[in-house]
Amino acid sequence: MMTSTNSTVRGPAAISWYDLLLCAIPVAFVLPLAAATVLSVPIEAAVGVGAVVSLLFVVDALVVHPPADTS
Repeated sequence: MMTSTNSTVRGPAAISWYDLLLCAIPVAFVLPLAAATVLSVPIEAAVGVGAVVSLLFVVDALVVHPPADTS
C-alpha cells in the first residue's frame, strides 16, 4: 500500500477558534428564532437577540482574540 508523504491534520485537532465562531454566528440566529416560534415571541426580538450575540462573537474575534500572523 502506498502512503502519501503530504499529510494533513484532520479531525478535531484541525478546528480553530475562528472555525467555531463561524459556526456559532448562524446558531446565534437560529436558536432565538426557534425559541420565538415555540414561545410566541415577536420575530423582531429574536432577530435582535441573535444580532447582539453575533456582534459579541465578532468583537471577540476581531478585538479580544485578533488574528495573529504566524509566519
